[in-house]
Amino acid sequence: MTGRLSSAGTGRYYFSGHIEGTTRDACRRCLTEVDVPVADDVHVLFAESGGEDIDDPDVYEIEARDYALDLRPAVREQWLLAVPPLVTCREDCKGLCPKCGADLNLGACGCAPAHDPRWDALRSLDEQAR
Repeated sequence: MTGRLSSAGTGRYYFSGHIEGTTRDACRRCLTEVDVPVADDVHVLFAESGGEDIDDPDVYEIEARDYALDLRPAVREQWLLAVPPLVTCREDCKGLCPKCGADLNLGACGCAPAHDPRWDALRSLDEQAR
C-alpha cells in the first residue's frame, strides 16, 4: 500500500493511495484454489467525531484528541470491496459433476447427462422448429 494523507479542513483528513496484492480463493465452478491479483485506488475521508460528516457511511470517525490515525480498518474495507466476488480458475472451467462431484476439467466422469424436466417445454419447441 502506498498513499498520502493530507488535511481536508478542520478536523478532517483525506487519504489517497493505491493497494495491491494477492488473495487466495476457491474457483466458483470446480473449487480449485486460485491466486487472485487485487489492485485498486483508495480514497478515504476521516473526520473528527461530532462533525457534520459523521452520518455519512463513507466517512471514518476519529477522536478529536487522537495523535495517530489508524488506516487499517479503512484500507481493509477498501481491500474487501476490491476483491472479485466470483473467481474462476480459468475461462473454460467445466466445474464439478452435479451427480458424483468429479472434476470435469480432468475428463468425463461417466455419469449420464443430467436431464432437467423444467426445460422440456422449450426442448419441444426447438424440435418443432426443426
